[in-house]
Amino acid sequence: MITLREDGTYVGPPYQSIPLPLIGDTNTTDVIFCPWCRDLYIQAVTAGLGSGESFTLIVEGSLDGNDWDNLDSADASTSIDSNGTTLFLYSGAITPYVRVRVTSTGGALEDATIALSGYMQVIS
Repeated sequence: MITLREDGTYVGPPYQSIPLPLIGDTNTTDVIFCPWCRDLYIQAVTAGLGSGESFTLIVEGSLDGNDWDNLDSADASTSIDSNGTTLFLYSGAITPYVRVRVTSTGGALEDATIALSGYMQVIS
């Protein structure tokens, strides 16, 4: 778990984006814990996607770190089918625990990569 301190820092410098690598075969990132945060930004950078290849992502939140649900108010997922950068914004109050889950992939994804990172505002 990645814990953000009240001053906005974690292991790295304050107010920097946090790398969110996928953990093993779970297709889920490490959990960010920040009970005093709001305004979540998630960035997905994809490369090597070929024709018909895609990633589908859900940004999930939890009150207790055990039970998870989609943070999107419409319960929507996001499909990425082209190379480049996609930025997700969740404005306002968020749950203390946040993670990103890759729910499906399309195509062979032989050369495809996805790099996820997050940024949260600390309530002051």
